[in-house]
Amino acid sequence: MVSSTPLEVLVDLVVGLLTGIYASIFGFGGGFIFVPYFYLGLSMPFQKAIGTSLASIILATGSAAATYSFNRRVDFKLGLLLLVAASPMAFLGAWLTRFFNPSFLRIFFSILQAYAGLSLFLEMRFERVRKLRFTFPVLWKRVLRDRRGASFSYEFNPLLAALGGAGAGFLSGMAGIGGGIVNMPLMCLVLGIPIHVAVATSELATLINVSSGSIGHLLAGNIDFARMVTVGLGALLGGQIGSRISMRVKPKILRKTLGLVLILLTVKIVLS
Repeated sequence: MVSSTPLEVLVDLVVGLLTGIYASIFGFGGGFIFVPYFYLGLSMPFQKAIGTSLASIILATGSAAATYSFNRRVDFKLGLLLLVAASPMAFLGAWLTRFFNPSFLRIFFSILQAYAGLSLFLEMRFERVRKLRFTFPVLWKRVLRDRRGASFSYEFNPLLAALGGAGAGFLSGMAGIGGGIVNMPLMCLVLGIPIHVAVATSELATLINVSSGSIGHLLAGNIDFARMVTVGLGALLGGQIGSRISMRVKPKILRKTLGLVLILLTVKIVLS
């Protein structure tokens, strides 16, 4: 279904704008909103909803990543490690969607979305997970100072980061999400990365994940380019707005609101 009226184009832009704002605040890609919108709202086949979601996320994450990079909140070494591990797995996940029944993909996506919604709404912390340390001879010690003068000091296990990045990439391609829903818990809860650095670095990692995954869906013919452009333009602007909000405001209320929306969308997908 291609946009043919000004009202449809306006709705696409608004959905993209709001998704871009939320996604860039929390370090997500936005697929947890885009996929239900394309699938439930526009009645796209589920594989095409996934592919179009990934392609649309490119503009949102690219916009946010540029802002975070300018403000020096991106850990490029950590981001590069996640990208190297995630990119081939994102392509593989996207390519494998052609072999799965759409019902399986809906169930798979619903489980991921329910987890994301509950985690956000209940503000889960998983403090015990933070204590898990896989044996590795070297921990990377990092110190970042942003343009505002804020300093972030931390260390993390590079092997665990690479394994988590590979998993995030595969889920990104398979489910049409940006991978941030895996990267954020990985960085904050397991690796111990400060939340502001995690959000910024997640946006950069997500950008590469969705770019790689989109290639697989492009080859499979799973992208609606008309919808990608209209939704993506709104997401691009939203990425700019959200990234600036994230650097100034504690997003507790927004996080709970988004969590509730994701839970409701999960119920709707399951019932459909």
